[in-house]
Amino acid sequence: MHESPAYRDRDSHSPIFVLTHAHSYSSICTALLGSHPDLYWFPELRLFNAHTLGEALDTFGSPRDRLRDALDPGGDLEDLPVHESDRLRMSGVVRSVAELYFGSQSAEEVSRAWSWVRERREMSTAEFFDRLLEKVAPRTGIEKSPDTAANDAHLMLCIDSYPRARFVHLVRHPVSATESLREKMQDAYAAAHMGERSSKEVYRRSVRVWFSVNQRIQYFTAGMEDHHVFRVRAEDLLTDSVATAKRFCEWAGLTAGDDAIAAMLHPEKSPFAHPGPANAQGGEHRKFLADPTVRPIPSMGKMDIPPEWGLNRNEERGIVELARELGYE
Repeated sequence: MHESPAYRDRDSHSPIFVLTHAHSYSSICTALLGSHPDLYWFPELRLFNAHTLGEALDTFGSPRDRLRDALDPGGDLEDLPVHESDRLRMSGVVRSVAELYFGSQSAEEVSRAWSWVRERREMSTAEFFDRLLEKVAPRTGIEKSPDTAANDAHLMLCIDSYPRARFVHLVRHPVSATESLREKMQDAYAAAHMGERSSKEVYRRSVRVWFSVNQRIQYFTAGMEDHHVFRVRAEDLLTDSVATAKRFCEWAGLTAGDDAIAAMLHPEKSPFAHPGPANAQGGEHRKFLADPTVRPIPSMGKMDIPPEWGLNRNEERGIVELARELGYE
């Protein structure tokens, strides 16, 4: 059973975690929400698929087979290759340490941050996040890592570590999300020279990720009170940004004045909204880091499952029913 360390005061912080799957516009959406003056947006920290910093270091600096297990703990992608650039997936951790402990994200300070993390291998990931949250107080920390919702055990470790946490369930239309996930999978197969995969196979894997992650989040948040869970469609947040940002502020108990909303619409001003130095370039999706500006995205309109996905009628019905529960007509 996953348990947070007994010596921690688990109730001392109430961070906000954005729960979602990969390729859900999560980088720009979380950056937008986290640019409120009373919040502090962290890059992806990937906290809850490891108990200690040492375990995280060993996992995300390890050979490809172990790394694949960490990225796909549910086995949905099974033989999906991991790109070489994903080996050092702790960029968000070391960039946060460099920024908050050493004052900048220069290559030199990031190198110091790598040493800081390696010297604290026995520190729990929850205690590590506690320290970051203390650094940014009185602002509230907000963080998203698609890994968190990829596995029931990760979600349980999250809520056990932070019982007072609040959660944003970020959703994206299943058709556009599946198309984006499909492109990612095809690129990964091609980069690893693993041969051709049929279009239907890749589509089915992609839509299974959308369905399984959103269903897992639904189950996880089902018994929570409204003030602990906020569900938002990425399309609304990026296209009707002001109104949706105000709705989020009301839920989170934050001021929704003109200055606060204006700050939220400019996440590019964050210290994490650009690539890091060569020794920690990532922390967020590369497309976001290349252009972290808020811009509208097209509406998908009617819920039509493309026939090329190769789903049977029961599978299509399941996708449509879950999409309706998430606010898509």
